[in-house]
Amino acid sequence: MNINTLTSVEIENEVKDILSAQENIAHFEVLYERYFSKIYLFIYHKINEKETSADITANVFLKAIENIQNYKPQGLPFSAWLYRIATNEVFQFFKKSKNQRFILIDEHFIDTMIEESKLLELEEIYTQLEKLITTLDYEEVDLIELRFKEKKSFKEIAFIKNKSETACRTQIWRILEKLRILLK
Repeated sequence: MNINTLTSVEIENEVKDILSAQENIAHFEVLYERYFSKIYLFIYHKINEKETSADITANVFLKAIENIQNYKPQGLPFSAWLYRIATNEVFQFFKKSKNQRFILIDEHFIDTMIEESKLLELEEIYTQLEKLITTLDYEEVDLIELRFKEKKSFKEIAFIKNKSETACRTQIWRILEKLRILLK
């Protein structure tokens, strides 16, 4: 499975961009331009409302700018920190608004889950799997979206969710097991 991760050279260059933004906030624009679309789509795929997604994305980057001085590189892409902020902002949105969560389940998302987890072999089970995913709780969907839709490494997911890597691996494995059992 090809999980999108940065090379050590790319992370090193990104650290330079972060340090530059910490020295002069105007340099944050480089990071903003690099990650805006990904963070917006991550949020939009959870909310399915353009204006609200744009507002939440703006809040994510505002919080990132306000806290850039506190950011310390940990060998992960800067995006992991942004995804952590975005995850918290989306959670707060649903908590405050009582809106129902939207789950975008596309063929690529299902294919990625099947490929990595060996969850199922037959294509005709797609529809059943789509329905089962919508029955998962918020945290479960969040974890599988980060892993299979956003293609985050377990290390990044652990950082985003503020949990251990082992805990994230275990939780995702349990979710996949739960889906396997329900598919039988």
